[in-house]
Amino acid sequence: MNVRRTLSEYIYCKKEKLNRLHLDLLHARNIIQGNKENFSNLNLESKRIMDEKKVIDQDIISEARKCIETKSMIRYYMTSTQNKKVELLKVQDNYHKTLLNIQHLVKMLPSGKIITEE
Repeated sequence: MNVRRTLSEYIYCKKEKLNRLHLDLLHARNIIQGNKENFSNLNLESKRIMDEKKVIDQDIISEARKCIETKSMIRYYMTSTQNKKVELLKVQDNYHKTLLNIQHLVKMLPSGKIITEE
């Protein structure tokens, strides 16, 4: 009877250990399933972030192009303004030369004559 009892206790202990291992296995499966779901969620979140990054990158590129175009326009207008300034200085110089010529011609006139336009 002693051997039977020992064998029975041994079997009972092994069944308990098997049950604990089974519970551990179920727990591990739940953890794995949770990890799979978390991984899937992380992949979705990563994809969303990458898509958002692409949109932001496109916005940055678009704004950079606008800046380049604006800089080019500013350079054009500055050059144009500089050219206009040079032209204005030439006109101003011609005006002064013409004025001097007129003054010179007026001095050459006899003092009693008055020039009038007809």
